[in-house]
Amino acid sequence: MKELEIITKVLNHSEELSKKSEKGIKEIILKENKVMYAVIKDPFEHPRTIENELRKNGVFINVYRVFEDDFSSNPHKRVEMIKKSQDIAEKLFKFYFSEDFTQDEYMNLKKMVFTFNKEKMRDKVILYLFLCKLKEVKSIDFLYKIELLGYSYSTRCLAKLVDWMAEERKYRKKYDFGQDISIMNYGIGSVLKGNENDKSAEEAPTVNDLRNTLELVMDALDEHKENIENFKQEEKAALVKEFFQTLNSKEYGYLLDNFVRCEKSIIALKKSGYEFPEDVRSIPVLIRQYMKFIRDYGISEIDPSIERRLTLEQAKNSEYEGMPFMESSDEKQVKTLSPGWKYKDVVISVPKYGEIIQEEGV
Repeated sequence: MKELEIITKVLNHSEELSKKSEKGIKEIILKENKVMYAVIKDPFEHPRTIENELRKNGVFINVYRVFEDDFSSNPHKRVEMIKKSQDIAEKLFKFYFSEDFTQDEYMNLKKMVFTFNKEKMRDKVILYLFLCKLKEVKSIDFLYKIELLGYSYSTRCLAKLVDWMAEERKYRKKYDFGQDISIMNYGIGSVLKGNENDKSAEEAPTVNDLRNTLELVMDALDEHKENIENFKQEEKAALVKEFFQTLNSKEYGYLLDNFVRCEKSIIALKKSGYEFPEDVRSIPVLIRQYMKFIRDYGISEIDPSIERRLTLEQAKNSEYEGMPFMESSDEKQVKTLSPGWKYKDVVISVPKYGEIIQEEGV
C-alpha cells in the first residue's frame, strides 16, 4: 500500500467513525476548531481577543474554558505545545515521504506520538499541521476530513497514521487488540454469571442496579468491538484509560469509586461480626468479584487512604475542594472523595479530595 493510500484510508476511517459518534457535539467541535486555528497562528494571543474576533463572525464560545481544558492557560506552554506539535508533524511527514527515514527515527516518532497526560487538543493540532504540509508539498487537501474529529478520534487517527505506515515499512507487526477486549468482556460476564448461583429468591434492588450497569458496559464493548480490533498495542493504554474513565463517569454512576467504597464498608462490617441477611447476601459477592476483575486487569487506586493531610504540592496533582491554600507550607485535613485510578503507570483519573472543616471549639 502506497503512502497516499494509507493516509486516505486512515482519514476516511476516522471521518466515518466521527460522523457516527460525534453527532451530538458537532457544533462544539467546529467552534473549538476555530480556537485551534487562532492558537496555531499566534499562541500568545489573549483569549479575550480571540473570543471577540470569533463573535464578530457569529461564533460564540468561551475561549478561556477551551484554553484551560484543551491547551493551557499559560501562553508560554501554548507556544511550547505548538512547537512540539510542529516538530512531530514534520517528522510524520518525513516518515511518509522520505526513503531514508530509519527505524531509530521511527522509534523516536512513536515515543513522541504515544504519550499520555498531554493537552487534549495536541493530537488534532499535529494532524492539522501534517495535512497542511501535505497540501503545501503534494497539493492534496485533506483538511476537511478532520473537521469533526474530537479528542479521542484525533488520537486514534494519529496513532493509525504512524502504525499503518510502520507496518508498510516492516517496522512493526500487526497486533490483535480484540483479545484484550474479549478478556475484559469475559471478566464482566463472569462477575454477572458468578452472581447467579448466589441470588436469593428476592434479589435486592441494589444488585439489580449493579448488574444492569455492568450489562450496559458489556453492550458498549460489543458495539465498539469491530473498531477496537483495529487498534494496536501502543494504543492499548489509551483505550483502557478511556474505557475506565467512562466506567467511572456520572453516566455510569461513578462505578469504580462506588464499588471501592462498598468494598471497604463490607470489610468493616465483616470485621465487626455483622452477618448479611439472606436476601442481600449476593451484594458483597458481586462487589468482591467485580473488584477482583478490576485489579486483575491492572487497574488500581492511586491513593486508597480515607483521610489524610494534603500539602499544596499534592493538591496541584489532584482535584481539591475547600478553602484555598494561603501559604506553600499549609496542609489541609481532607477526606478522599475519589481515590483516583491508574492503569499500570498510566493515570486514568487523579484523586479528588474535600477539605474537612473543623467546627469551632472542637
